[in-house]
Amino acid sequence: MADASAAKRGLDKQLQDVEDKRSPDHKKAKKEKKDKKEKKSKKERRREEAEHWKSQASNTPQRAHSEELDAVKSSPARKETIRKYSEARSTSSRTSATMEVRSGEERLKAAEQDIDQLWQDSNVLFSGMKQMQKQQAYLMQRDTAQARKEANTQVVVSNWPPHAQEDDRDRIIEWLIFQAQIPAREYLHASHKTQPDAISRITIMHFRSVWSTKKFIEYVKKFASGKYPLPFWEADNTVPQDSTGRPYHLQIRQQICTPDRIRSIPLKAFLQCINDNPNCIYHNQTRNLYKNWSSHVIANEEGNLLKCLFNDADGTVKMLIREDLFNMVENSIAASWKTVVARPSDDDLANRKGKGKAGKGGPASSTTSHSVKGIQDYLYNVHLVKVRPTHEEDDEEAL
Repeated sequence: MADASAAKRGLDKQLQDVEDKRSPDHKKAKKEKKDKKEKKSKKERRREEAEHWKSQASNTPQRAHSEELDAVKSSPARKETIRKYSEARSTSSRTSATMEVRSGEERLKAAEQDIDQLWQDSNVLFSGMKQMQKQQAYLMQRDTAQARKEANTQVVVSNWPPHAQEDDRDRIIEWLIFQAQIPAREYLHASHKTQPDAISRITIMHFRSVWSTKKFIEYVKKFASGKYPLPFWEADNTVPQDSTGRPYHLQIRQQICTPDRIRSIPLKAFLQCINDNPNCIYHNQTRNLYKNWSSHVIANEEGNLLKCLFNDADGTVKMLIREDLFNMVENSIAASWKTVVARPSDDDLANRKGKGKAGKGGPASSTTSHSVKGIQDYLYNVHLVKVRPTHEEDDEEAL
């Protein structure tokens, strides 16, 4: 009976083991057990390898790095070769450094020589430029003196009627010469044309001497003043009138040479600034101001408003402006300059070809287009200078 129960329990256990092996939990537990065993074996192998290398390191004799050469049994020939190599290497290093220093010194010396040569060439160039400036200043002064000499023997007559021909102009001019009692040998001729097929709007009278020119101008000033200008009359003594019903009054003045006309532009631009600014105290009163064109001065009874100083050597002009007018001029000088330059003068009209009456000898047209140049195109470099209303030079304050 006991054997039967034991056999039954054994059979039940086997059945239970078979069922456990078939269940997922059994498989998972078995796999975890196997992984744990493999992991343990890897650790043991690593530990054994570490102990092996440690023992190998402890059994290997240790030598300092400095003893490495002493451990090598070198022959005397090898030692000598090593010594010569070391000496040659150190000598080569010193030689290379010495050569680099010498090369640097040579380059420095060559650069200094180049700088000295450049400085000498610059001095020669600057000396030549200064000499050329002196020559140019001399030629400019000589040409200006010659131009003024020629202008002092010329008189300009303008404001002729459009229909006036050469005979009409000669009639008026000969009458003026007779009234001024100018000797025939002193009066040369009158030029009415600047182009072969066109009559200019002005006439240039040429005299032999400055004396006869001044005598003629003085007579004209007495005979025909600004209040009573000289009218133009026809051959039948009738006085023609323009479209507004006013007679043609001739304007007679001394000729102005080209250099002086160029130097007068800053003064005209200053007057234009005054006329263009209604807030200026001298607005529309420029006729009452004193103007010395030869000295380049514009003044009133209190002193100078403007004085221009021209320097032909460096090509500059300083406009000394009274301080209360300085800001106004500084802000409007560019626009006023263009207005003055764009306004045609009598000489500009004389140099233009006439287009009136289909080229049949009519006067030159005043509407001929020409380029307008500004203050930056002036022959002199313009500098504005603010001065106090005194006569002391120390009060000048450059802009």
